[in-house]
Amino acid sequence: MGKPGASAPRKLPRQERARVTVEAILEATRRVVAEEGRERATTNRIADVAGVSIGSLYQYFPNKDALIAIVQEREEESFRRNLDPRFESLFDLPLLDAVRGVVGLIIDYHRESRDIHNALQEAAQPGFHDALMERWLGVVVAYLDEHRDEIRPTKLELAARIVLEALEALVHEMSLRDPDLLDDPEYASELTALVLGYLSPRPLHA
Repeated sequence: MGKPGASAPRKLPRQERARVTVEAILEATRRVVAEEGRERATTNRIADVAGVSIGSLYQYFPNKDALIAIVQEREEESFRRNLDPRFESLFDLPLLDAVRGVVGLIIDYHRESRDIHNALQEAAQPGFHDALMERWLGVVVAYLDEHRDEIRPTKLELAARIVLEALEALVHEMSLRDPDLLDDPEYASELTALVLGYLSPRPLHA
């Protein structure tokens, strides 16, 4: 991660024209990182795509890392805003339907913005994965606690971590190696069966 304060702009835009410029620079950053990768996203390239001079970019942002940090913060906020309500609504459902829903959400998360998510989930930028665990772990533990009589694991936080880590790792890897599978209902069904097989004291079918 960057140094403390690395994501702070040099100055906050006050006039409408300045705000439009800043938004253009941030949108260009997102586009360049998604299409060309973090390493190839230079400030010169970002300024060119944004249609601004490099001097204008440096008026507001000190370096590329500051730009990418803000883009990542925005992606994480979008993730929370769009997926959290859907995620939490699943936990009024029976075990099978809840697991199927979690699998679907993680697949949707990787499918909908695959390029930018993959670009930002480099070893130096683990924010998305951390956000997933931080936001969802407690909800999963609480759900498993309510369904203790239906599952095999007794260490519920460990079980929740295993489920979330396994799904995130499998879907992320597939989004890199064979993204078309994210649209295959059988892939989602097999992931659901995998989780149910781990949780259940008896065989369940997705």
